[in-house]
Amino acid sequence: MSRGGLIQVAVWILVLALTGATGCKEHRAPGGKCGLAEEGQLVACDGSGSALLCRNLRLSAVPCRGARGCSGEAPASCDVSLAQEGDPCAT
Repeated sequence: MSRGGLIQVAVWILVLALTGATGCKEHRAPGGKCGLAEEGQLVACDGSGSALLCRNLRLSAVPCRGARGCSGEAPASCDVSLAQEGDPCAT
């Protein structure tokens, strides 16, 4: 392998190592997929005002209107104390 080829390989190894070391996470959003093990759970927050619920292997937004909003992940905690009629259930 030529010197240029070795440099390219070294750069790719460095990029892959840095990407893995930073804990790069997939952004989860309403309509995205979730796993069978997550079914029925609040898997993540979608900002401080809503959580993502896994239902039928798809993520849906649940409003967290209470003062504590949404925090944590897997499972997330969603304050539904100020839920409004028509809001989806968090379970």
